[in-house]
Amino acid sequence: MKQAKKFKILSLKDIMDMDDDVRHDDYLNPSQMPYGMWRQADGREVIFNRQYIPMFERNGGGGVRKILEYCRINFEEEHFFRDDATHNPREAGEKGKASSSRCIDILIAFLCSEDLSKYYL
Repeated sequence: MKQAKKFKILSLKDIMDMDDDVRHDDYLNPSQMPYGMWRQADGREVIFNRQYIPMFERNGGGGVRKILEYCRINFEEEHFFRDDATHNPREAGEKGKASSSRCIDILIAFLCSEDLSKYYL
């Protein structure tokens, strides 16, 4: 019987301290990486994962919080950072590694209140 892969829970410091070779595969669950972002009417931004589950929210003032339970987000704009055909962290080899690193860069940029438009597809 194949054993399920276990993933380590990482803090932002853990992520920022990793080099690119470590970021891929063994530590990060691709389904929990940023897939897109919603912008609400009041300016709040929410990043969501591949299952469209909200992960983190930030307001215009720079405050960021982790969303601990599922909630419906009413958004006015929707942007995607990746799709399974072109930026799939599950893909083997260099392409998958590059996609994983890109997802981590997006997450760090969001948590550091940076503009994410350069990552939109």
